[in-house]
Parts: sequence; structure tokens; C-alpha cells
Amino acid sequence: MKPSRTRTGYEKVVAHKTRPPFAYPAKQDGVIEEVDEKLGIVKIKYADGETVCLNIGEEFTNNCSNGFWVDQPVAINGFKKGDKFKKDDIIIYNKSYFTPDPYSKQVDWNIGVPAMVALLDNGGTIEDASILTQPLCDRMTFNPIHVKEITLTTSTNVHKIATVGTKVLSTDALMIFDESVIPESMAGDDVDEELAEMLSSLNRATPKAGHSGEIVKIDVMYKTELRNMSKSLQTIVKSITRDKNERAKMASQSSNSKDYPPSQPLYATDKIGIIDLTEETIIFRFYIKQTKGMRMGDKLFFDSSLKSTCSRVYDDYIMTEDGSIKVEACTSARGALNRLISSPFLVGLSNEILEKCEKNILDIWNEK
Repeated sequence: MKPSRTRTGYEKVVAHKTRPPFAYPAKQDGVIEEVDEKLGIVKIKYADGETVCLNIGEEFTNNCSNGFWVDQPVAINGFKKGDKFKKDDIIIYNKSYFTPDPYSKQVDWNIGVPAMVALLDNGGTIEDASILTQPLCDRMTFNPIHVKEITLTTSTNVHKIATVGTKVLSTDALMIFDESVIPESMAGDDVDEELAEMLSSLNRATPKAGHSGEIVKIDVMYKTELRNMSKSLQTIVKSITRDKNERAKMASQSSNSKDYPPSQPLYATDKIGIIDLTEETIIFRFYIKQTKGMRMGDKLFFDSSLKSTCSRVYDDYIMTEDGSIKVEACTSARGALNRLISSPFLVGLSNEILEKCEKNILDIWNEK
């Protein structure tokens, strides 16, 4: 995603009309107090003494209660610890939606993916359809997040768990655990060790990921004290919640400390989604990120107003006869005219002229 070469000025306004995880404009003058990339927190202090903590790094948000999760890569806008900022400077921004302005502390809205588009009316572009090429589809990617929940009991003995950063297939096990303990009557010294091991192996569960991708986050929810869990669960829960507790400690004195609660038992609720949460229940939530590109049947916009559906995907670029131009997509000129809009023509032509001027200037500079 990039800004358009042809702009109206509103591209810099968009960030001021949003809120995290998209962008955060400073409310007044201030200073950057702390930047902790490991914990993913930037702490700022305003001139009136108020401190605010902001998230950086990867965030994962849900578009609605029953919707899907998406990746939000948030970055700090070139500031370092001790740097001063002015009112309306953009402190953090979402790299998927904005690009920093090199001459200020503002950001420009990324309107989309630049591409060479041919206006062509044929069977592939009829009824608002469009033809795309595979190189363009490879650049038009997005990262849906799939959530897999696994419910255990406090007495569960976990033998193995997939960690953050692990790449999994849909058939890979996220955890290996004993769903119930071996009876005490079989724990004596006189019990055959091979028999006990065999029974333990048969008792193990291996819930599968269900989706292929990379594990980017693990959450855990529970309604009891750590001391009531099995030893293996205590170790895993402490590991998962360590960063969350450190983030809560760092943000404890900020005005928005409520956004950074420490990990603690959820006494106030009896359900997580449709799962009953009891004192014996522990819920693990795995976030699995995929990378997907455009394909047939997907929808897109040319410029910001010409809606289209991909009717087919060509394996390679569509070349002109002399080979001087690589066309990456074809859409209907009639579709734009029927909508009584001229922006696809104006923006497309002006972008191409500006790109050509840019290349000519670089060629002249390199000759010197």
C-alpha cells in the first residue's frame, strides 16, 4: 500500500480523523519519555504533566463480535526517547494505512497498490469485472488472523505447546496434554512402568490448529489462582502472562492505565464467547496469521470509486506489442463512464505522467 502521486491534501487529514491502532496525533506539545520495543509500548508526557502509553508492534483486532481478526502493524513515527514533539504531530501510525511524510511529522494515507491498468471492454471486464495478473495479485496481500480456542481443566498435564513464532499446518497439534490424571492406585512403585506409560500415551489429546500459518499470539483466560493449577499449567500461564504484567507495570502511572490491565483471574464473568468459564476451566486462545493474495471472485476498487470483481487471473504481465509497457490489470472504461466519475482517468493519467517525470529526473541526475 502506498500514497497516490496525485494528492489533494486530504491524505494528511485522514490520520487526524482516526484513533489507535490507525494513528495517534499529539493533543499538545510534549516529550517521548520511553520507547520499549520489546514490550511494544511508547510512553509520552504532555506539557501539562499527563502521561499516555501507546502500543507499537503488531496488534490484533476483531472487526466485530462474530467477525474476523486482522493484523495491525503499528510503528512509531521516527521519534526516539527524549525527543520533543509538537501538537498535532503523529506519534504512531499503522504501516498498512499510512506512510510517513519525509518533510514533517505527519503521515499520508495509503490509497492502495499502484499498478499499470488498461481500460479495455471485453468478456473479461463486462459487468464491472476485471482481469488481474499474478504479479499484481502477489502485491495485493492481506493477513487474516484465525483464532483457535482450547479448553482445559486445572488438573490437566500439558506435555507440549506450540509457541509464538511457530509455523503450523492445519493438521499440526497446538498442544499435547493428558485430559485426566492417572488414578492414584496406579502410581505406586509396584505398578508396571511400561503399562503406566502406555496408558498415559493413550490418555493424551492433540487438538489440531485447523488453519495453516504462523502463531503470532497466545492468550490465556482462567478463573482460579495459579496455585490451583497443575505444575505444567502454572509454568505455561506464567510464561504467557509475563509480558502482559510487565506492560501493566510500565503503564501503571499513565492516564490510560486501564488499557493495560495485568493478568488476573476473571471472577466477574462466567463465559468467554460460548464457552463456560468455571473455577476448573482454563481457556487458551491461539492466534494464527495467514498471508493471502487476490484471486478470482475477490472484490477490489480502482482509484477510490470504481468497484470491481476479479473475473480471471493471468499468470504473467500483459505486454504491449513492442514490449515497452507491462499491463498489470484490465478494467472497463464503460464502467467508469456509467458511474459519471472522472477520477480514475484523471488520477491514472496524472500518476503515470508524474512517474515518468520522476524517472527522467533520476536519469538526468545519474548521468551527472
